[in-house]
Amino acid sequence: MNLPLAIHWNLDPEITIASLSFRWYGVCFATGIALAFFIVSDLYNKSKIPDKYMVSLLYVVVISALIGARLGEILFYDLDYYIAHPDEIIKIWHGGLASHGATFAIIIAVFFYAKYIIKKSFFYVGDRTVVGVAIVAAFVRIGNFCNSEIVGKASDAPWAVIFDRNITDGIRDTFGRHPTQIYEALAYILLCIFLYLYSRKNIDKLKAGTISAYFLIGMFTFRFLVEFFKEVQQPFEKTLVLDMGQILSIPPIILGFIALWYSNKQQEVEKYEPEIIEKVEQEIINNNQ
Repeated sequence: MNLPLAIHWNLDPEITIASLSFRWYGVCFATGIALAFFIVSDLYNKSKIPDKYMVSLLYVVVISALIGARLGEILFYDLDYYIAHPDEIIKIWHGGLASHGATFAIIIAVFFYAKYIIKKSFFYVGDRTVVGVAIVAAFVRIGNFCNSEIVGKASDAPWAVIFDRNITDGIRDTFGRHPTQIYEALAYILLCIFLYLYSRKNIDKLKAGTISAYFLIGMFTFRFLVEFFKEVQQPFEKTLVLDMGQILSIPPIILGFIALWYSNKQQEVEKYEPEIIEKVEQEIINNNQ
């Protein structure tokens, strides 16, 4: 494969400033979280939801995403390794986070947040959260690109990338690959922009579940398709008709259609009603006294 114009990618995953070391992946993740906080805060403000609920949502989503991503990597991709090396389970700085695991964990966490903290429906909260999740997912993929990981299959496309740091079966790459991390990052950024602009204009006019449906169907349909251009992450996937990324993308797509059905079923637009929330909170305080 002759690619004289192919891009050589050889970025050091670590940044060293003075005596401090950071990883590009961590910088990208933090950037995504900061942008997500701004986006979701703006949507909360549009719906006149108090800031305290935004802060609690930030903790819920970030913590659940990290735990879920780690558990997803362990359970879906490399269980035998972590059973043999249990001390590696908490060492997330060594790598190993699965986006599908993060998605499932966020769904569970948002369900409890909606039910017990903000006292709204799951999809009401989801509609105001998934826009931020899209931008975090984009920056996570940029972080993967910085790490030269989750690479694509061989390609002679003009935009193919030679990942100089990638080693497969003991052999360092000397040929171009699809930069699938960038494919995903660009798709998720576009999805985020669309959902944000659409939500900002219509958030209190849309029935609960609409934005969640667009997010789940859009993101995971693209994820399913881009997997055809990726190298499998674990050898066992070579024996599967669909790889794990595709298999794990199917439930969120189904949930997206459930959200669409739920949205169409609603007779009225769900709105934030502060007087009801305040009444419930006061009753809780009175019961605890």
